[in-house]
Amino acid sequence: MLPFGSRPTPRPACPFCGTAVGRPPEGFSLEDGEYHKALCTCKAAVGYDDSGVRQGAMLMELLVFICGGDWDRALDLDEADYEIRHLEGYRAAEHRMSRGDVRAGSSQGAFLFVKLAAD
Repeated sequence: MLPFGSRPTPRPACPFCGTAVGRPPEGFSLEDGEYHKALCTCKAAVGYDDSGVRQGAMLMELLVFICGGDWDRALDLDEADYEIRHLEGYRAAEHRMSRGDVRAGSSQGAFLFVKLAAD
């Protein structure tokens, strides 16, 4: 039960289309990499990092994933070829996003979404 006047924190959703994101690792794959990743119904690739701090490496893995495993195609993409969105402050125990600032050193995860411009 929430304290009087409190609002529930939101559940994670794709920032491109609003589709609910499942609780990692359910529906996410670790195949060909170290990050849990999935494909949204809007064709955005979504990755989950439980530490919330390794998003550079996760971005590369998601670009390869969204390019069907083709490293050459992923490496040839320009920044104009894709769009990136972040959801930080994921609390896995509640399957909810934090409101406001995320404390430094907290163990909250992060989602990264990548969508090709052509999709």
